[in-house]
Amino acid sequence: MHRCDALLIACFDWRIQARVFAWMQSQGYFTYDPMEYPGIVGVISSPAQPEGREFVLQGVSKSLQLHAPRDIVVVSHDDCGAFPVFSSPEEERAYHCEQLHQAAAIIRQRWPEGPAIRLLYLTGTASVLDASTGYLTVEELS
Repeated sequence: MHRCDALLIACFDWRIQARVFAWMQSQGYFTYDPMEYPGIVGVISSPAQPEGREFVLQGVSKSLQLHAPRDIVVVSHDDCGAFPVFSSPEEERAYHCEQLHQAAAIIRQRWPEGPAIRLLYLTGTASVLDASTGYLTVEELS
């Protein structure tokens, strides 16, 4: 078995890639399995998408079987095109936090003895216009 530091479950949005990579490195996650898909947290947490959820969870299963990551990192971000438009940043944050916690509960239910699950919510996505502009804030949820 080839072990990795983490399994990363995140949106594929290019605007968050550099910040997520830097955060992963800062946490000592130098080797990780990336699972990226538009609005992937919503795919896991939404009961309206059982086929999508199962597809993602099959990927989680493969990572656990083949690479035994020590942690699972689940990331959502503001200004995500896969989610509805919100009336305020507070409403958007609350929605994403709920989705992240639901996704973590579903993963934990499937793998009760699985690795630790870390949840991240990124803000500032709309300010990223190219590789040199904008700054994303990373909030780790408990």
